[in-house]
Amino acid sequence: MSYILKIKFLIVLFSFSVLAFIQVRKNNFFAPKNFNDWKQLTWEDFQGYPNLFTKYDASIRSDIYLKFDSTTSIYIAFASQNVNKSWKKEYDSDYLLEHEQYHFNITELHARMMNKYIKDNPKLSEEDYLEKLIDIQNDLDKMQNNYDTEANHSLITDQQYYWEYKVDSLLLEYSQDSGYVVDPFTGLKAFFTTKPNLNSNIVNDRIPYRQYFIEKYGITLASASYDTRYLYGIDLVENFDQGINRLVNQDSTNLLLSYNIDDFDSIKIANIVQHDTVYNTRSYKKWIFNEIYLYQVLAEIPFDSASNGYDKIANSFINSFDIVNTDDYWIEKFNAAKFDLEQQIQPHKFSLYETKEELGGDGLCTYWNNDTYSSVGIYKSPITNGDGSLFLALDLSHTPDSIDIQTVMVLNDEIYNSQPDTNYHIFYIPAEKIPANKNFTIDFGYIPNNDSVNGCLNVHYQEIEILRD
Repeated sequence: MSYILKIKFLIVLFSFSVLAFIQVRKNNFFAPKNFNDWKQLTWEDFQGYPNLFTKYDASIRSDIYLKFDSTTSIYIAFASQNVNKSWKKEYDSDYLLEHEQYHFNITELHARMMNKYIKDNPKLSEEDYLEKLIDIQNDLDKMQNNYDTEANHSLITDQQYYWEYKVDSLLLEYSQDSGYVVDPFTGLKAFFTTKPNLNSNIVNDRIPYRQYFIEKYGITLASASYDTRYLYGIDLVENFDQGINRLVNQDSTNLLLSYNIDDFDSIKIANIVQHDTVYNTRSYKKWIFNEIYLYQVLAEIPFDSASNGYDKIANSFINSFDIVNTDDYWIEKFNAAKFDLEQQIQPHKFSLYETKEELGGDGLCTYWNNDTYSSVGIYKSPITNGDGSLFLALDLSHTPDSIDIQTVMVLNDEIYNSQPDTNYHIFYIPAEKIPANKNFTIDFGYIPNNDSVNGCLNVHYQEIEILRD
């Protein structure tokens, strides 16, 4: 082919390319308008045509819009995706879709910021709101650019996940949900960006615990409470290290990277960093002991020298830990239950035996065995009600699998039993049943249906002493 023919061929080829490009842009421009309000996206929401010669695999177009609600006479800001200007190439993945989703989430975040401004300034003109919207749109553009720059359009995994954690946290600031989860039994408080799972069980066959956890952002975040009233033989004030070692299974695959203890009289704090050589993870663990409960907050992340994003998530989560009083929660639960001791639970005289050889006697025969302490569970210490009565709450969620578990309480040589209808049970002690002007004890726990012995009931119980002022 001569040089002139080559030139002509290239010109024709370029002309067809330009015409094809114009047709593509024309089709995209004249396509019917199609918008999505903020939601969880799918790849079906990306109907536009990719920009020619772009190196990226997908792009979303989302903006903030204002509308006037005539029924309430207020303006409302909302985030919306332009489906026809959002596009993807042939390559797609859930990970890439999540990156685009968080561009949309950032737009939703700034829409919420605009709505907060409208709520705080309800009587401004449309021009005033539009002027504020311009400022918020500028901030939105900066955040979108920072997101793409720091995560390198999702190519830097730990930074991608950090931005997801950051945006989720900020969205909660502009919602009805604070993100803080409080365990009602122990008062443990920690921040979760999504509703955590709850695991209630026992460790080392003896010590009950309650754990909240999520597995997201490529890591695990968890907070747990251990009831040290079952940690017999160890004084955590004097032997904090020994108590932690008893609760945590020390595995040779976990290498200790750092360990330090802070001592504040009755409050002990231990910070531990470990490397699991099998799963190649790094764990940040913070243990806090405060009189009754031993608390732990945990962040488990990939063991990677370039994991700054993971580290920032871990530090943020661990620093969210707090301990709060939950008495009001239980008082509200108690008042809503409208307890009537005479109607709901009936007292019985019983015979108390501590060994199987002594079984027998009149009345309700029960077999009480100190070896069953481990099965009682975490409980909330007694709370004094306004009328002088007492009540306490017991977590029953880790009891043996039985459809006929009864709760039981012993006071003044009488046993009260009832059928719990939830995973926890409230024990109620009316004021007239409380011994006057002296200390007294309460035995409480449960009776599994499958633990009867020679007609006697095997009671899994705990004993606490009530000290009178």
